[in-house]
Amino acid sequence: MEEGARSSLQIRAPELDDFPELIHRIQSLLPVKEGLRTCVLSKTCLQLWSTIPTLRFHQPLVFFSKEQKRNYIKWIDQTMQRYIRDNIPIESFDLELVLKYGELFDDFDFKQNVWSTIMKKWMQFVASKSSLKELNLTVDVNTFSSLLSDEIFSGENLKSISVRVYGYKFVSLNPLIKCVSLRVLDLYKVNLSEGVLDNLLSTCILLEKISLSFVPRLGKVKVKNLMWLRELRIATRDVGEQLDIKHAPSLRLLFYTCYHFQINGFTVDSLNNLRELGLCGEFVEDHAFLDMIKSKFPLLEILTLEIQYFSMETLSITSGSLKRLILRLLDKRPINIQVHAPHLLYLSYTSTTSMAKVLFQSMVPEQIDVEMNLDIISIHDYSLFLNMREALNIPSRFNIEINFSRIDNHPRPPMLDVNYLRRRVLFPATNVQQLSIKTNPDERLWEHSPIFDALFWICHPKYVKICRHVPFKEDNYFWKLVVNWMMEKKTRKWHWPELKNIEVKNPYDGEWETVTSSWISFLDGLPPVDWHYVKFKLKWCSL
Repeated sequence: MEEGARSSLQIRAPELDDFPELIHRIQSLLPVKEGLRTCVLSKTCLQLWSTIPTLRFHQPLVFFSKEQKRNYIKWIDQTMQRYIRDNIPIESFDLELVLKYGELFDDFDFKQNVWSTIMKKWMQFVASKSSLKELNLTVDVNTFSSLLSDEIFSGENLKSISVRVYGYKFVSLNPLIKCVSLRVLDLYKVNLSEGVLDNLLSTCILLEKISLSFVPRLGKVKVKNLMWLRELRIATRDVGEQLDIKHAPSLRLLFYTCYHFQINGFTVDSLNNLRELGLCGEFVEDHAFLDMIKSKFPLLEILTLEIQYFSMETLSITSGSLKRLILRLLDKRPINIQVHAPHLLYLSYTSTTSMAKVLFQSMVPEQIDVEMNLDIISIHDYSLFLNMREALNIPSRFNIEINFSRIDNHPRPPMLDVNYLRRRVLFPATNVQQLSIKTNPDERLWEHSPIFDALFWICHPKYVKICRHVPFKEDNYFWKLVVNWMMEKKTRKWHWPELKNIEVKNPYDGEWETVTSSWISFLDGLPPVDWHYVKFKLKWCSL
């Protein structure tokens, strides 16, 4: 080709406007405000923004005026009316609408029947789109009884459904279930008619994740022949709910929460690939339940148990593959724990009494986290400290959190004789990494109690974390003890003889600083945030 002819060719580099699908993709990934700013780039971006297939209506956390509420509702309605009028495709629809009782306004003409009609019109249009792949609804308008459409299960290309309703019912009498491509099903307080859930689970055979939370009158949940199911979460308060799992070879995670009744109403096949199991409820058929854990989950690695009632004195857990064990013991009676798990690395348990006695029939875990929820009177019970010291004989690293609840109008408890503990306990434990104390604002009941004297005779923690439901002021009991310790240290009359030094973590820069008198006024000026905490580093002669 001659050079003159070559120079006459006009070669134009592709511009962003040449890729409308790419622009839509970029706009859909951006937050709404950032996506709106792309409209100033070109007319094409402006046009594409008005037809974006991803609709997200995320409600502000707080409405400061009636005008803001009015504008939010109008914005949703105007957008939906335009999409309906122009028949614009929708691939993802995310609606968040939370209005408290009395927040709807007469001047916007949102009567109950008008609102229900408008809402159903939105949902019927969205559900009818063959392009719809993702549907997320979070709705709380407690002045109405039924707002949603039965067509939400009719999308043949729908991949994910999440419906979370509060304060009213979603009634589905005879929905058209055609969502054969569904992978994720998440329902919270959704009132399904009898048989609808069975039809969903039998039609949507490609399901990978299922979450059913507080669905009323759930009945027996039949999970059968779901070959791709990886996660199953069920939480209910209804009596008599049952779970039947068969032929779910890919199931990795199962959480089953049944409040206020016995957790023995479910049957499962041998789930050979299950890695994480969580069961919360009352335990009555103890031996059968514990045998099931041992025999039906050969690859189980994480086990979470929340026990409201346990008829036996000893909870025995046996698993050859278990690595993490989380126990929440809500029974007021003391329960002994026996663990036979040679690969266990971590144990966490919550108790409403003193520290539980744990017996390991094989290797002990590297770390144990303990949470005790106690009333403030119990700190004057000697057995609390003696049981704690006995439990700390295990050569594991411990993190201990003690939550003291307040008892109103209770007389001042008797004093605790620390000298008695000193006679019973020969030396403190040195394997406590952190001791966390969480108290209510009123500390008058233990203002003069030697709680920390007792705790520090039981163990020498490396860190102490103090949390209060008010700003950390000078009336905090532990801070008073620290100040007294500084003064006694100067006069060589140490409050805690084996304590060499105390450092405090600066909440602004995260640096550790030696406690000085200047910290008294500094801590008083900390910002008022809920459950403010200050962390101390303690250096003991024993460490």
